[in-house]
Amino acid sequence: LAGYVQDSKFSVRMWTSIITSVGGLDWQRGRDILLLSTHGRQRRHGVPSGSWPRFNVMHYNALITAAGKDRATAARRTLDIFQDIEQARLEPTYVTYILYIAAVTKTGSWPDTEKALALWSAWRSKGQREGPGKPAGAHRAGAQEVRERRRPELYNAVLTACGRYGKFHKAKDIWAEMQQLGVPCDRVAYHALLRAATTARESRDVTHQLLQAVR
Repeated sequence: LAGYVQDSKFSVRMWTSIITSVGGLDWQRGRDILLLSTHGRQRRHGVPSGSWPRFNVMHYNALITAAGKDRATAARRTLDIFQDIEQARLEPTYVTYILYIAAVTKTGSWPDTEKALALWSAWRSKGQREGPGKPAGAHRAGAQEVRERRRPELYNAVLTACGRYGKFHKAKDIWAEMQQLGVPCDRVAYHALLRAATTARESRDVTHQLLQAVR
């Protein structure tokens, strides 16, 4: 496998397809492809670093998609992938968190889902701390980071997780944050908030107010 990865001349897009396909059949083999490249570029196996493919976070996102298909192991595997991303010195994107949260939410385990939300919260807070005080030349990149951290799809994934497990008060806090930051609230967000209220068996007055807000 090491020689195959090293000698291949596939494009970035082709490697994304390969990792998604291989990971769907054998998750560990897909992970090995990424790990071999990381180790290879660190001059292991006696191979010059420049001869290994340079995978980016998009390839790890593809592996998260593959790992999330098995609900029984999704929580452990997706967390392993996050650790691999850190080892590869890459920065997760908002897509990484959407895929991770969605995969863990489907497992039916709130503790594992809560861990995913904690990682997202730390990433979000990191962006808020690093925002001010950047050099003038970094303003454009900083603005892009802010937009990524405020993507509606990302907040919808968080609200959907809260909705599935009936975490209404947490969902309300997320909802309030969206309004404060100007993140658009669509029907997906409304539905997730309503589901959190009904699953938590909130009063009829609460659910009625939410229904009125949707209309």
